[in-house]
Amino acid sequence: MAHRSVVLEQEVTKNPASAALLSLEADADLFHLRRVRFADEEPIALDEVWMPVSIAGILIDSDFTQTSLYGELEKRCGMVLNGGTERLSAVLAGPEHSTLLQCTAGSPLLLIERTGCHRAQSVEFRRTYVVGDRVEISTNFGCKADPPTA
Repeated sequence: MAHRSVVLEQEVTKNPASAALLSLEADADLFHLRRVRFADEEPIALDEVWMPVSIAGILIDSDFTQTSLYGELEKRCGMVLNGGTERLSAVLAGPEHSTLLQCTAGSPLLLIERTGCHRAQSVEFRRTYVVGDRVEISTNFGCKADPPTA
C-alpha cells in the first residue's frame, strides 16, 4: 500500500492539556502536527501530536506528507523515543471524524493515546483515531513468533 498524509495543521501553538501531560507549564510552546493518514487512497487515521518546541521545533518546516514523524525526529533532532505508555479505547466517529476519515458518523474508531518518552522524559503526546474496519494491529511481547493464521 502507498502511504501518504494530508497535513491539516503544522504549527507552534499552546495547548495547556497537552503541556500538562508532558510535565510542562500550561503556556509552553508546543510543536503540533495534525494530519490524516492514508493507505493507498483510503483514509485510515486522524493523527495529532504535540511535542515541546525545545525538542521538535526544527520540524516545523518538514514535509510530513510522505515522511514519518519518528524518522524526522531521529534524522533532524537526533532523538529516538525509547519508552512510553499507550491507552486504547473505542470511540464513535463524530461529525469532524466522519468527514476527515470518510466514514459514517457513529462508526467505531479506535482511539490510541500515547505519551512517548526519551530517557525517561515525556516528549510526545499523541492522539490517533483509527477507522476500526480498515486496519489490523498486532504487537510483539518480547519474543519472535510467527503470527497466528486464521
